[in-house]
Amino acid sequence: MVSYQRNAHFTGREELLSELRHRLVETKQKQFNHRIAIYGLGGVGKTQIAIEYVYRYQSEYNVIFWITAADQAVLLSGYEDIAKTTGCVPTINTTPDVVAKGVMSWLRTQETWLLVIDNLDDVSIVEGYLPEMVKGGHTLITTRNPDYLQFPAEGIEIPVLGKDEAVELLRLRSGMQSSEFTPNQMVQASDIVNELGYLALAIEQASAFIRVSLKDISDFLSI
Repeated sequence: MVSYQRNAHFTGREELLSELRHRLVETKQKQFNHRIAIYGLGGVGKTQIAIEYVYRYQSEYNVIFWITAADQAVLLSGYEDIAKTTGCVPTINTTPDVVAKGVMSWLRTQETWLLVIDNLDDVSIVEGYLPEMVKGGHTLITTRNPDYLQFPAEGIEIPVLGKDEAVELLRLRSGMQSSEFTPNQMVQASDIVNELGYLALAIEQASAFIRVSLKDISDFLSI
């Protein structure tokens, strides 16, 4: 139940993905085992990291579910979709609250599942609606909320891209071949990603403009 395609142009973040996997599977007893909240600025690439994690490690899970948490109604609708897809809980003439709690009870009986809760910025939305931190299940949360300590989860901060990763993302998404990427263009690309604060979303948008509207990367900053 993942509605996103894998991003073929996903760049970098190797150490971060490895750390995320390590922390989700870690069995050493901690306050929050098997539940991680990745947090950071809007546009830093949290959702893309979650998508890449899903596809990279999908063979390690029997089932994967993806729901969003912009507000509680959307969250409960996501649980209802899980119920309808799996048939684990009746949804006809059943309130969303009962369906959600039924799904969570069902997850306790399942092995090796992943639940992604995307865009959870207000922790009150999931009060009473987070699956238990059971050994066989993992919960991955994405949030812009910098106060991750208020979340009942272990936190991992997502930083902006490193310079080399940012330049490579700009090159790839602008449609420039590595063999044609001149030292001068490398300098210009470095200036562009610096101006954009190394934010993945901003670089994606700039790359689209360069690819569609410009013939030369050197024109971007002046425009």
